[in-house]
Amino acid sequence: MPEKENPSVPAQDRRERSHFHCNTHSPESGHPPSPVTRPPPESRYEMFLKVQLPWNVIIPAASLESNGLMLQRCMILRILDDFASKKASKHFGYYMAVTTLDSIGEGKVRNSTGDVLFPVLFSGIAFKIFRGEIIEGVIHKVLKHGVFLRCGPIENIYLSKIKMPDYRYVPGEDPEFMNDKLSKIKKDVIVRAIVLGTKWLEAEREFQALVSLDGDYLGPVS
Repeated sequence: MPEKENPSVPAQDRRERSHFHCNTHSPESGHPPSPVTRPPPESRYEMFLKVQLPWNVIIPAASLESNGLMLQRCMILRILDDFASKKASKHFGYYMAVTTLDSIGEGKVRNSTGDVLFPVLFSGIAFKIFRGEIIEGVIHKVLKHGVFLRCGPIENIYLSKIKMPDYRYVPGEDPEFMNDKLSKIKKDVIVRAIVLGTKWLEAEREFQALVSLDGDYLGPVS
């Protein structure tokens, strides 16, 4: 069962507190991470978050160039590689894009390999949903007891039949849920729903979520 976030905390405050430091490599200095700049107010209610992250980038000695632009390009490529392998984090959600490389710290040579570690600060886009938010997802699996939706990079968003007021299951080759007004919830249909709770799976590095249609203006999107 997905864990629910504290309902007594306003959504915008929960969103702000999700912005913590995240590293792919531990700093050699051993100092604890520092908070990063909070997103602007207009981004707090969006699933796409503007984040600023400190990151440690290791550049092989053979890749170092005297040209500063080439070094920046190499760093961005390494960060993108880290994004692909790391995929997501509990605090930030899914890493989507790097927008700007804001600053590059002094490089430190690693004695064991000769590679150089650069502390950098960059801005980017992350994707995360929160309890109480309204989302739209595409149904990709229909079961007797509910359906699974896909929203952005999140694949496992579950809508139980007990959270679909007035809908009943209709079996068949193309199973669906239907109500008395002939509104249908089936594969490839877009559904607007409210998030009841989310759960972070560390091993898979992904989120699960529970949603409901219990509310105004929720259900299939025509």
